[in-house]
Amino acid sequence: MKLKLLLSQILISTFLVSCENPMRTMRDMKNTTADVAATSKAMATRVENTDRNSANLGILMTQGNTSDFRDKQFDNMVAEKDFNGKADYAGKFMYSMEFQVWAISGIKDYDSIALLERARQEAIIELAKKIDVFYMKDFIKKLDGTESDQAALNFFAIAAAVHRLNPKQIVLRKNANIPFENIIDPAVQEMTRIDLDTALDVFTQTRYTFPTETVLDLIVQGLLKVKDVNEGRISRSELRPFEIEVLKEELKFKRIIEARFKFFPAIALARMSKIDEGGFLSKLVSKAKMLFFKWEPNFLNPELSKNMNNMELAYVNEILAHSLKAKNLLIELGDKPVIDSKIEKIYNNMDLSKIQNRVIKAGYIENNQDQLFIKLDKQINELLK
Repeated sequence: MKLKLLLSQILISTFLVSCENPMRTMRDMKNTTADVAATSKAMATRVENTDRNSANLGILMTQGNTSDFRDKQFDNMVAEKDFNGKADYAGKFMYSMEFQVWAISGIKDYDSIALLERARQEAIIELAKKIDVFYMKDFIKKLDGTESDQAALNFFAIAAAVHRLNPKQIVLRKNANIPFENIIDPAVQEMTRIDLDTALDVFTQTRYTFPTETVLDLIVQGLLKVKDVNEGRISRSELRPFEIEVLKEELKFKRIIEARFKFFPAIALARMSKIDEGGFLSKLVSKAKMLFFKWEPNFLNPELSKNMNNMELAYVNEILAHSLKAKNLLIELGDKPVIDSKIEKIYNNMDLSKIQNRVIKAGYIENNQDQLFIKLDKQINELLK
C-alpha cells in the first residue's frame, strides 16, 4: 500500500514538474511552431534561390563556353582572307550567342525569361564592342559596296551574317512554352512587352511559345524603337535593355543595315557572273566590261564555265531579298539609301532580254526557272529605283 502511494506521489510530482508553468509551456510550443514555419519558409526560399542560382550557373557555364567559342570564331574571321570563309566564321559567331541557345529551365518562368532578356542585351553589347576594331576605318564613311580591304570585308561579313538562325533554336523555342497566365503577369509584361494580341489567341491556346529570333531581329526592333523615342512616341524608359543598347550605338547598327543593303547586291553579282574568276587582271577586265557593256548572267550564257541551276538562282534571289529588306528599313528610319554607283551600272548593263522575250513569246511563265527569272528582274528594279 505504501509502495502504491509512493508511486502515485512520484507520478503526480513528475506531472507537476513537467507542467510547472502551463502558460509558458503553451507559449514555448507556439514559438516552436513559429520557428518551424520560419525555418520551412527559409528552406523554401533557399530551394528557390538554389534553383535560380543553378539556372544562372548553367547560363554562366554556357556563356563561358560559347563566349570562348565566339572569340575564336571572330579571330578566325579576321585572319581569314577569303570573304566566303569570313562569312562562315561570322555565321558561327552569330549561332553561338546565348539567346540563340536559350531554353526554359527548371525555375520560375519569370526568372527564366529574365535570363533570356539579359542574353539579348549582352548579344547587342558584345557585337557593338567586337566591330569597333574595324568600324572606324575610312571605308565605313562611304560604305562602298565594292570595297575589298580586310577591315571592310570583316565588317561586311558580320553584316551579312546577323540574320543567321541557329537551327537548334527552332527546337528549343518550340519546347519553350509557358502558361498564358504567366505571360500576362504584370512583371513579365513590364520586362518583355510581348504583344498579346499578335502573340497568342487566348480563345484557342493556353500556352505562349517563344518565337525564334536572330541578332538582326534585335537590331531591327531596336532601331525602330529608337526612332519612336527620337520622334516622341515613346519615352526612353519604355525601352527594353537590348533596345537601350541599340540606342547607345544607333549609328553603328544603322551602318550594319546599310552594309546589308549595299553589299548583298555585290555578292549576287559575283554569283551571277565571272567577275570573281581568274587572277587580278582577269577580274579587272571582267569588271570593266560589265561596267560599260551589256553582259549576260551565267544562267543565260552556255559558253561560261558554270551555269546556274534553279537552286543557285533561288539563292541569288534570297540575297537580293535581304538587300531589299535593308533598303525598306532604312527608308522607314528616314534615310534615302542609294546603291553604289558602280554596282548600279553593272546591274543596268545586265541583259535579261532572252528570258524576257521567251516569256513574252510564250505568253506565260513556262516553269519554275522562269518564275525565278521574273522575280530576279523585279528585285533588281526595286533595288535600283
